[in-house]
Amino acid sequence: MTHNSIAPYFSAIKQRKLQMTHKLYSQALLLFCFFIFTITLGCSNTQDGETVPPATSTPVDTVKPLTITGGEEILVAEDISNHNPFWCSNDEILIYVVRYGSIFYYDTRKKKSFRIADHGNAPLACSPDGKWLVYMDRLNMRYHTEPTTDFAADLWRYEFKTGKKQKFTITTSSIEGSSLFKPDKSYTLFLGKRTHEQMEMPEPKWKILWSRQKESFSGFWLKDNSAIIGDYQTADTRENSINIEPIDITKEIISLYPKYPNYYFFMLDTKDRVYIKASGIMRTDNSHTVRCRLNLKDKDLSCEPILFDKFTIHSFDILSDNETIVFNRYGEDCLKIKRIGWDAEKCITSRPHKMGFYAVASPNDRWVAFTSNHFSTEYRINISDLHIIELKTK
Repeated sequence: MTHNSIAPYFSAIKQRKLQMTHKLYSQALLLFCFFIFTITLGCSNTQDGETVPPATSTPVDTVKPLTITGGEEILVAEDISNHNPFWCSNDEILIYVVRYGSIFYYDTRKKKSFRIADHGNAPLACSPDGKWLVYMDRLNMRYHTEPTTDFAADLWRYEFKTGKKQKFTITTSSIEGSSLFKPDKSYTLFLGKRTHEQMEMPEPKWKILWSRQKESFSGFWLKDNSAIIGDYQTADTRENSINIEPIDITKEIISLYPKYPNYYFFMLDTKDRVYIKASGIMRTDNSHTVRCRLNLKDKDLSCEPILFDKFTIHSFDILSDNETIVFNRYGEDCLKIKRIGWDAEKCITSRPHKMGFYAVASPNDRWVAFTSNHFSTEYRINISDLHIIELKTK
């Protein structure tokens, strides 16, 4: 057999070998890609031991997604003040303040509003059982014995059942309502920095806890009621931190420093996750809402963005599943709802509104209160109206 006659034979053998090699390489590559895809998918769905569903996948965690639509808005009050409305614990009472300072509550069962206190008072919080409202007399604020950045202020309590009003203690004017009542049945109050001026508390006697920190401090109770977490700023260096102050005075106060140029800590959910309004994450950012896990052992926060704000978010609240949020943005015309990491934002109001600064959900997820703005031709200014909308879960 000549060289020319056997060349096609060896050429065919070589071609078949190349085809087999390519096939083996292709199969190996497919197996490798499948292996990497499986590992990546498994890793992407796990974070700190908890399942985190991808944004476009079918939900796989144990919390059933809430499918929520809104009802018809109910106008509660016109011309309310720049003071955050809030719900009492029984989910039927909404506390608010009109522009000239009178405190009212709206009863969702009776569909009526009732006056609690006159001009000059600011509501702080309801007791966990919903029987009492605590409010501050802002007309009678005065310096401590020594001048300071804080003022002393009288606290009053209002009993819903009897309508009884009573001055019962004195605290600093900077105290906030979110950390006021320990969330149990003990009627224990955290009143921040102790004032020089004190008074004997009348009956019923409630227990008061005072902060050990030099500057004014208030915030939120941790889930186990062991500590208060909140914003803190030193008077001398003006350094900002998120501080955790244990109720046990033998334990140290922990300071955490979020890694954002500017931030505002505005809420804590029932899993002790911190929600922060942050700016400066990227050069072109306005502000974003981030959620952070506490790492008390390493004194650190692990944060992830949950809302990239095209416009500034006016207000934000989270429902009891700790994943569904209600919020509104500057420049938009509706109240929105979204499940974090799952679905797109959607409007739940039935008609356009020029959104105001507040949106707050009731503890049982039945209602959301929100404000809208409109221009008053009578007063020639923008005024805010308070609405509620009933959430309907499918």
